[in-house]
Amino acid sequence: MGSYMSTHEDYKHVDEQGERPAKDEADDTATGNDIIEDEFSDIDEILKDYDFPFENLILEGGGAQGNAYIGAIQVRNCVEMYICVNLLSAEFIHCHMLNTGVNRFQQAMDSQFTESYREMGKRGYLKKLRRFGGTSIGAFTACFLAVGHGPDKFDEILNGPQIKELLDASFGKLSLVPNLYLHMGWHPGKAIDKFLGDAIAEKMDENPDATFKQLYDKTGIELCVVVTNLSTMMEEYCHVKTTPDMSMRLAVRMSTSIPGVLFPVTRTDNGRNDMYIDGGVICNYPVHCFDGWWLSMKPKDSFFKKMSPLQDGAKLLTKKERFGDPNEKTFGMIIYSDYDSHVLPTNSELEAINYPLPDTKLVRAHEQMTQNRKTGMEKHKQVQEAMEHFWNDLHMEDRDGDSEIDRKELRKVFEHTNEFTQEDILTLFGKALTADEVFDLLDTNKDNKIVYSELMRLANKKGVGLHEQHIGSGRQDIRSSTEFGIGIFKALLMNVKRAFLGGDDIERTVLINTVYYQSFDFEPQTEDLDFLVEQGRRGFLKFLKYHAIKDASKQDQACST
Repeated sequence: MGSYMSTHEDYKHVDEQGERPAKDEADDTATGNDIIEDEFSDIDEILKDYDFPFENLILEGGGAQGNAYIGAIQVRNCVEMYICVNLLSAEFIHCHMLNTGVNRFQQAMDSQFTESYREMGKRGYLKKLRRFGGTSIGAFTACFLAVGHGPDKFDEILNGPQIKELLDASFGKLSLVPNLYLHMGWHPGKAIDKFLGDAIAEKMDENPDATFKQLYDKTGIELCVVVTNLSTMMEEYCHVKTTPDMSMRLAVRMSTSIPGVLFPVTRTDNGRNDMYIDGGVICNYPVHCFDGWWLSMKPKDSFFKKMSPLQDGAKLLTKKERFGDPNEKTFGMIIYSDYDSHVLPTNSELEAINYPLPDTKLVRAHEQMTQNRKTGMEKHKQVQEAMEHFWNDLHMEDRDGDSEIDRKELRKVFEHTNEFTQEDILTLFGKALTADEVFDLLDTNKDNKIVYSELMRLANKKGVGLHEQHIGSGRQDIRSSTEFGIGIFKALLMNVKRAFLGGDDIERTVLINTVYYQSFDFEPQTEDLDFLVEQGRRGFLKFLKYHAIKDASKQDQACST
């Protein structure tokens, strides 16, 4: 994916102290807001006749990156609550870990929503949405939207009690170890449960335990909350069709049960106790949830009709069978950064030009990392080329085809080399070595043969890491318990994105690139939040522009035929 660094070179350079050099005003004109805003200078004209086709909004689970969604709500008020709760969730964890307040955070965010009120009704899209779905914090927000909450409730939350009041472990940090041991989580989550119930009751006839069916019967709105059933090791889709009599707040409480942070939820059904945790553990972005027949409310898609004959149940319950046909009325939002963009399928036409990076601590650290990565990549390329030369010549000399290199064959590589040079030897081994010295170095088990695993050991030692470069997503050094925990969550989030985000899903997804800002950056400066707001706005405008132009092109083609 393209990054801001390749577009705005003047923001790249960092001196030895980590400070960005001064940038003159003329330079700002050349690379700043004027050029960037040209991308959307015609947006009102493009959207003038655009018939917004979507009815289903899917919200990804989020962490601190969720701040970026604010920008999207400045374009569409329907996402207002989503951003709010993502913001609260980020600081929720921050307070949780650091026991800090959120006054500065709330003050910084209050000003960000002013324009969203002016945008209310401007596009007129909210009234078209009939289905909401989400995972984890996305489910929290989807529920608020589904029952009918809007800007007033959002403003109330921002100006309401401190987030740490929702963290209800009796003795704070002292409760961590005993609660983890006894209850498999730090906080009981009763305060969050009450908060959810109160919000639902406001819109559902004073009933905090209103069910999915009651919501559907009253409003015609469908809500899907994705949870992880740890007992069956599967994701489940709570919805009026699958769990009509389940209370919405119970489903959301299950889906937001962050492992280790909140108590998991145990639910008894037909005499069986199942344990539920955060839906994002298995499916963080359920953009498929309204595809296919599984959650369809059409009579022809009823379980009675679709699940016959029962002996075919195993086949009928596969994800491909249940969610096979894409729903053209679904769209969603997903957040990524430069750190994980390479694991996502992409469409450059949906990627907005990034806004100029602010001058903050996080940005300076990112720029230093980018410079270090560039230096490392140059070295990596040199080592990789040397390894490829070595590999190719070894393959040519393996004449018996047994995939094992003996001493004689390695000598021939050195004597009759086609690609492998003395410079390559210096790159791989640090000094000039003879064929016999290289053989002895590589033959780690001393069986007088060099095999694939021994060559991979050399590649990994030199940082080539063929497997992780071509199959995985690089590596991360783990040096502390904090990095260990963060590494686990990053691995989960990255791989659930791979598992549930297909190439075709990108066209129905708003791509919001937070560039340098990651899920676990819980101490933003105000300028960081401003940047995320703008990135969210740009991501959604790009999505609208892409689809409006695409639809107009289809209409032109239809008229010409």
